[in-house]
Order: sequence, then C-alpha cells, then structure tokens
Amino acid sequence: IIIAGVFFLSRSKPQENVNEKADEAVLLANTKNSVGDANAPVKIVEFADLQCPACRTAAPIVKSVLEKHKDQVYFVWRHYPLSTHKNASPAARAAEAAAVQGKFFEMTDLL
Repeated sequence: IIIAGVFFLSRSKPQENVNEKADEAVLLANTKNSVGDANAPVKIVEFADLQCPACRTAAPIVKSVLEKHKDQVYFVWRHYPLSTHKNASPAARAAEAAAVQGKFFEMTDLL
C-alpha cells in the first residue's frame, strides 16, 4: 500500500498557477461593506466569519492598520461563514441587516 501510494503521489501533476495574482476587479466588485477611498494605493479584502476565533483575533490588528493609514487604505469586508460555525450565517445576515441602516461595521464589532 505504501509503495502504491508513493507511486501514485509521485505521478500526480504539480499544481499550476500557484503564484497567480487574484483578479482585483473580481475582489472589489459589488462592494457594499467597505471603508476608505476606492482609489487608495493599498486595498485590503478580508474574507471573514463572524464566529471565527482567528478572525476575532485579527480584527483589532486590521482596525489599527485602518486607523493609522486611513488615507492610504481601502478596506472591503466579504462574508465567509464556515459550515463548522453554526451561528456564522445568522451573524452574517444580522450584519447585513445593520448595513441597511448604515451600521455594518458597528454590528460586526458587536458580533
């Protein structure tokens, strides 16, 4: 079994385009939840889950960067609720409901 596995894995085709740049137009299309000037030299697109512990840890860092460099950074939030987090999708819907009232980022801070 081990020899067959080594043989199979050694014959697999290597990944192509691993270093391919993401299409900025796609990442920034239909941005509803954003902060800053869309023409800023630096653009940050965050894909986040509102129940994710790692996302929660990163949030103060992102907030600090945005405060320190607010004239140079355009920030876009994208929902990426993970299926393993049962409250992630309802939290995303709540954040979008707050967005209708102009309070998206206030709601994400609470969540």
